[in-house]
Amino acid sequence: MLDILFPKRCALCDGVLSGSEVNFGCCSFCNERVERIHSPRCYACGAPLLSFDKELCDDCVNRPRSYESNRAVFAYGDVVKDSLMRFKYHNRREYASYYGQVINEELGDYIKSSGVKALIPIPIHRNRRKTRGYNQAELLANEISRCCGVEVLDKFLIRSQETTAQKGLSNLERLKNLENSFNVTQDMIQLDKVMLVDDIFTTGSTIEACTRVLLRAGVSKVYALTVAVGQGY
Repeated sequence: MLDILFPKRCALCDGVLSGSEVNFGCCSFCNERVERIHSPRCYACGAPLLSFDKELCDDCVNRPRSYESNRAVFAYGDVVKDSLMRFKYHNRREYASYYGQVINEELGDYIKSSGVKALIPIPIHRNRRKTRGYNQAELLANEISRCCGVEVLDKFLIRSQETTAQKGLSNLERLKNLENSFNVTQDMIQLDKVMLVDDIFTTGSTIEACTRVLLRAGVSKVYALTVAVGQGY
């Protein structure tokens, strides 16, 4: 009765699912049309590249990163963009199950080979969480953890300052906007390697700011994992 009244919907187009699509969480049409990222990709940020001639995208060449690498499943096209907007701003929390499943299928080896001891979701400020009701990165990290077995530390890294919107800011302005916005809840942790989890990688400013905080706290290496990443051509 519940399935009739509230049918399962595709996490990408929000259309009603049928048959085996229900268990997968995505319709067959979207599964074929969405762009998944494989090699060649930028070694640093994970964005797709046009050829194997380069190891880094132009952005990463000009802007060295403090984290080891980021990996993403999807290129940030219109379909994925609309899906993540619903997930993030329109209470479509159920999409986390599909994202977590696909991430583990596509990037399970990356998680395993990195040797990370914990997944750390990018935090949001308490005021934003109160308004939204949840942190989409935390939902995502929990789903990934359920599949791969790496524990989630969702209270270690906090967002202590509420920043202005990042949209429309330059790369330098984004990073400056985030300075001193994140803190850890203790002075030092006994973790060698951790992996940050977020929904989208655009300029990487948020992941970079969090990485610097974690490195100062005693983490030796920081990796990152996102659902989607922008083009790296």
